[in-house]
Amino acid sequence: MDEGSPTSWEALQPGTAVFASDGSLVGKVKEVLAVPEDDIFEGVIIDTAHGDRFADWELIASMHERGVDLKIDGAAAAANLPEPKPAPASMEVGVDDVSQPTGAYKTETWLSRIWARVSGKY
Repeated sequence: MDEGSPTSWEALQPGTAVFASDGSLVGKVKEVLAVPEDDIFEGVIIDTAHGDRFADWELIASMHERGVDLKIDGAAAAANLPEPKPAPASMEVGVDDVSQPTGAYKTETWLSRIWARVSGKY
């Protein structure tokens, strides 16, 4: 089958056929998992006869306009791909989350700055 020209994950569309390394049809791309702003490609969720399956980027041999080729052999092997799971929660910690708005630490810092200015050690 003519899969077209090679392409990147950024142009990969849902509904694109996914093939095993032996040429057998595994399923169709359901979703591309990526973080475009950081240029990170995680993999694809494939709609298969066995339900949704996740193919990590390491299992993808090549991507084309009309097809994705996996490194695994046979549609049966593709059934052993893991089911997609939600990503673990992540949290970003900012300066406001770790600084203390009031208390002894702030008072001590404030007094140290005043003493440094009064004594000329700033």
